[in-house]
Amino acid sequence: MGEKACVILAAGEGRRLGARKQFLEVAGKPLFLFSVEKALKIF
Repeated sequence: MGEKACVILAAGEGRRLGARKQFLEVAGKPLFLFSVEKALKIF
């Protein structure tokens, strides 16, 4: 098989939330980390 690649789009100001959405914590970890963990299971 060839190489695999993954792009995780994590951007956005989150004006209504008052912070950058990707760094907001949910269950004690940054929101973007959930996507990274899922991607690592695939790759």
